[in-house]
Amino acid sequence: MNYEQWEEKYKPILNHIDPNQFILFETYGDELEFIKRQNPNNVWTLIDGDEGTYVSSGFHLVNRISYIVTEHPHNGEFIDVLDMVYGDEE
Repeated sequence: MNYEQWEEKYKPILNHIDPNQFILFETYGDELEFIKRQNPNNVWTLIDGDEGTYVSSGFHLVNRISYIVTEHPHNGEFIDVLDMVYGDEE
């Protein structure tokens, strides 16, 4: 599944705490507290990987950039969606 397919299927919500962040929620403060109150199957983590950034199902701490909450839950299985490839400038 690519990012556009993921977005269509799971429908990320807008950040109502800081609308300038669009769908991304910070990893601290009020935004983190909001994330912790969500159904775990609606939480995703934007992760900095070796080859790019990924949207990964669940609440992760290692290499996290921010969190995303979706309208539709994942089923608890591991899902990793490539968001952006590093060095793919062509």
